[in-house]
Amino acid sequence: MKPANILAVDLASGAIAAALLRADGGLFTADDTHTKPHSQTLLPLLKQLMAEAALHWNELELFALGAGPGSFTGIRIAAATLAGLNAPIGKRFLHLSSLAVTARQVESREPVWVIEDARAGDAYVGCYRNGEPLQEDRCLRWDEVAQFPPAAFACHNEPAVELVGWQRLPLALPRSQALADATRAALDRLDDIGSLPRYPQPAYLQASQAERNAHA
Repeated sequence: MKPANILAVDLASGAIAAALLRADGGLFTADDTHTKPHSQTLLPLLKQLMAEAALHWNELELFALGAGPGSFTGIRIAAATLAGLNAPIGKRFLHLSSLAVTARQVESREPVWVIEDARAGDAYVGCYRNGEPLQEDRCLRWDEVAQFPPAAFACHNEPAVELVGWQRLPLALPRSQALADATRAALDRLDDIGSLPRYPQPAYLQASQAERNAHA
């Protein structure tokens, strides 16, 4: 796909990561770990990125969303914010696995598991090599994960069980840079931007607490 002005956002890890990829190759990134609510900080941060890149909203050609799995609240805020920005301009959405973004934060040429605590006894699990998936992201019970053969893994949140024999790899790359890299890689695989949806579609994988309570 030809170069485009793309705004990418991911809040699935609990912190804000944003990247603005300009069609001329310029890249502007921001990571925000402040304790203020994302609903208060995300839009000002995105406005600042747009100002740094000297772009207007209507010059954007595509949105990229870290669609999950991860923090329900973070994913919803990211999706709702981008949907609001997109309402008057009607651009397409590129959906990225948030676990794939984490995998790109790690420096390793070997397969890397990304294992994030999903609470309620569950874990979000993916396996990647050089940022590319070796299998689909899944939501598993922690006792299932603990039975996997030990390997290298990465995460933001501490595992809920002891992973005996596993090697935890450091997150060496800022998440915003990894988000930009994941966006570029997804674009390289994309044949037609017109096939993408015009509305964000989060990938929660796990039922929300409200949904679990309703079926209890």
